[in-house]
Amino acid sequence: ETPVSPETPVSPETPVSPETSDSSETPEADEQTEVEDEKSEADDGEATLSTDDILNSPAFLNRKLQVLKDDMVSLDESIAAAEEELEEGKSEWESSIKQLKFEVCVLGVMRLIQ
Repeated sequence: ETPVSPETPVSPETPVSPETSDSSETPEADEQTEVEDEKSEADDGEATLSTDDILNSPAFLNRKLQVLKDDMVSLDESIAAAEEELEEGKSEWESSIKQLKFEVCVLGVMRLIQ
């Protein structure tokens, strides 16, 4: 970065850092910068406010409610299908599971005997 001295002409392309800037800045320039910062913050606040207004509008909220209800119906259907698969699996594997549990018990008893 090139240091800026009082003799160096300053153009819009010339970078100016706080360390190298001319110390003869006036309080009016500082106030102008603060006013510009406040305007920028106010613009950000207005954008947030308008976004909040949109997100809280009755049309948006009604649509959001409808989407959530549709999602609930879809999830309820998925849960019902999963429970049905579970019952089918239980009936298919029930005899095998009972046999395995019996064998585990027998092995446990045999281990205790030894």
